[in-house]
Amino acid sequence: MKTKPVAELRLGQVGFRQSRVRILTPTMKRSGQRLVQGPEGVVLRELTFDSLDIDIEEAILSVSSEPQFTARLNSLSSSVGVLEEPLVIEEALGFVSYGQRGITISEGRYTLPGGLIQGDLTVGPRTEGQPWVLTADIQSEGWVPLSDIGWIDARIPEGRFRGAAELRIEDGVHLAVQDVETELEAGNVLFNGGVTFDEGLTLSGMQVTANPLPLDRLEPWIERDIPIDGWLSGEASLNGALADLSLQGRVTLVPTGLGGTPTTAEFQGAIHMGDNPGATEFSVLMGSMNYDVLSALWPEFPWAGSGNGRVQIGICDSMG
Repeated sequence: MKTKPVAELRLGQVGFRQSRVRILTPTMKRSGQRLVQGPEGVVLRELTFDSLDIDIEEAILSVSSEPQFTARLNSLSSSVGVLEEPLVIEEALGFVSYGQRGITISEGRYTLPGGLIQGDLTVGPRTEGQPWVLTADIQSEGWVPLSDIGWIDARIPEGRFRGAAELRIEDGVHLAVQDVETELEAGNVLFNGGVTFDEGLTLSGMQVTANPLPLDRLEPWIERDIPIDGWLSGEASLNGALADLSLQGRVTLVPTGLGGTPTTAEFQGAIHMGDNPGATEFSVLMGSMNYDVLSALWPEFPWAGSGNGRVQIGICDSMG
């Protein structure tokens, strides 16, 4: 009598302590964070799960079907090496599986140092035979401190956020955010659209609504000092890298001092903030314009008081 082959193996409970998982994937980049030299000079991007503690139960190993492994995730904690600073997961719960798509955590709940997010997470190839990447479809549960995502970029300020995002870590951190509301000290900003953090920052169809936003919060991002204090409120659509940014919108500036008279501007075009700053096909229509604000920004501006006006710049006119 022939014995039937075992189709699956039930492992029950499995646990690991202080483990390390290292995932290396090929990349076309030659500089950046967490790149290592592989065999025959191939450049690889490194993704690590350090100090990994994991407990699973109801584990099933399949030898003939997909997924090849499934289990209930009772607990997971790790310091995930993505960029220079790690993503700290204090605890994760859900269901874990392994197969052709890589490792997936479904119905996950992730406790970060200051808050809680939920959603599905996958570490694996986007299509068969492709390099492994980390992707996630996540939603905050209530407010989460911005410090929990400070590993993405050191310029992220103190405050808190809530909302949803699709995350992809592949030669940088790519986010598609949906109704992500941030509360800063004396400010509130709503984001919808795409943003990529790599060696710089690139926006894609990013809709920003400020109500209001303190001017000094912009300085770390534009890498320039703003010579006046005050607040911005309004809406803007942003596309491109910060050094070459296309933008369109309507905002109101309320300065601190300088008479306090607000200036409202409708704008459209591209601005360049590199070594040779300037603008391309850029126009600004200002109503109830505070000339004292313009004098503070451009000391050679000849007038004081208030009024209205229109500014139009052609192709690559220098602003330096």
